[in-house]
Amino acid sequence: MKREWNVVIIGGGPAGLASALTLARNGVKKILVLESQPSIGSSLKGQSIHYKKEILSKIFHSGLPTSSFISKIDTYGRNYYSPSGKNTFHLEDETQRIWIDFRIFLTELAKLVIDANVSVRINSQVINVVSLRDGKQEIVVQNLIENTQTKFITNLVIGAEGCRSITAQVKKLPSPHPICPIIRGHHFGEYEENNMEFILFSDEDEKVAGTCFIFPHGKKTAEFGVIFYPKVSIDPLPSVWKIWSKVLTSPVVRDKINSEQFYELGLAEIPMGGPVSPIYSHNSFIIGEAAGQVTPTGGSGILTSLEMGYLLGENLGNLVDWTNEGFLQIEREILQSATHQKLTTMAQLALPFRKQVFEEYRTWERIDQEWKGITEILKLAFGSKS
Repeated sequence: MKREWNVVIIGGGPAGLASALTLARNGVKKILVLESQPSIGSSLKGQSIHYKKEILSKIFHSGLPTSSFISKIDTYGRNYYSPSGKNTFHLEDETQRIWIDFRIFLTELAKLVIDANVSVRINSQVINVVSLRDGKQEIVVQNLIENTQTKFITNLVIGAEGCRSITAQVKKLPSPHPICPIIRGHHFGEYEENNMEFILFSDEDEKVAGTCFIFPHGKKTAEFGVIFYPKVSIDPLPSVWKIWSKVLTSPVVRDKINSEQFYELGLAEIPMGGPVSPIYSHNSFIIGEAAGQVTPTGGSGILTSLEMGYLLGENLGNLVDWTNEGFLQIEREILQSATHQKLTTMAQLALPFRKQVFEEYRTWERIDQEWKGITEILKLAFGSKS
C-alpha cells in the first residue's frame, strides 16, 4: 500500500465513514480510513433509536433507505421519572425516530466508501501522529494482526476515533470531558411502552448518581442501560455491576424491566461534556465523539456524528486551496453550524442540571422533593410543548 495520502481518517465509525464518503464524492482522491477493530461497526455501543432522516438521505443518494437496516419510522416522546416513580414528566417531541440496526448500517456505509475508491484498513491501531516541517503529517500505525508498524504521510488528518482520541492528545486539542462510564445491554421480554424512558437515580451509600434509560425496540425487546456521571459519582467506580444492581432496586426500574432477562450486557464510555473548541490544529481535525459532538444526554450521537462528518467532508471538498487559513475557515463554519450550536446549548443546560440534582440531592427523597425545578430545566433543555 502506498505511503502518501491526501487524507488519512482515523476511525471507521459514523463520523469517519461519512467524512470519507463525502470527500470522495466531492472529488478528493487518495483517502485512507484506519480502523483498529477487526470489522467496521464492531465497536458500536448498541442499537439505539435516532432521528434526522435527512442526513441519511444526503448520504444515500437514492433517498432514505428502508430495506436493510431501518425497520420502521414513527414519532416518540420522553418519559422522565424520579427514582421512586411517584413523580413523572412526559416531554413531547414531534420529531420522527428511525429504528436502525447500526451494525448493518455501517456495513452498508462502508461498502459505499469502498465503492468510492477509498482505501480502508482494519486491525490498524494509530499510535502516533507527528507534524513534519512541510506541514504534512506522519501517521504511525500498528498492525494488530502482524504486530508490525507502518508510517503513512498525509496532507490532512481527520481524527474520528472516539472519545479517547489520540489525534486530540498529540495535537493538544481539548477532550470532551467528562467521559461517562455507561453500562448498556438489551432486555428481552414484553415491553409495551413506546416512549423513551429516563429514570433518575442517586445513592448516598454508594456515592453514585446517574440516569437509567430504556429505549424500546418494539414489544419484545428494549435497549437499556445506566449512565454514571463523573464529578458527581466517585471515580473510579467501586463496581459498576454492584451499582447496576443498586439501580435495579429503584421501584420504577424494578416495575419496568425484569433483571433476569438482560443480555449483551457490556461496559463502554461516552463523552457527556458537549462539543469542544477548537477542533482543528496543525492540519488535523477532530469530529464525532473525539470532539464531543454527541447529544450530551445520549440518543442521537451516531447520527450527529454522521452529520458532522458530512459537513466536514463537504466543506473540505469545496475548498480550493488546502492551506492552514482555509482549514481554519472550515473550523469556524463547523463551530457556527446549527447542529454544533444546538449541542453546545444543550450541554450548557444539561451539565449544571446534573451537577445540581446529583450533588445537592443525593437521595431519592430529595430528588422527589425538587421535582418541579427539575422538570423546568428539562423543558428548557429539550423544548417541551406540554
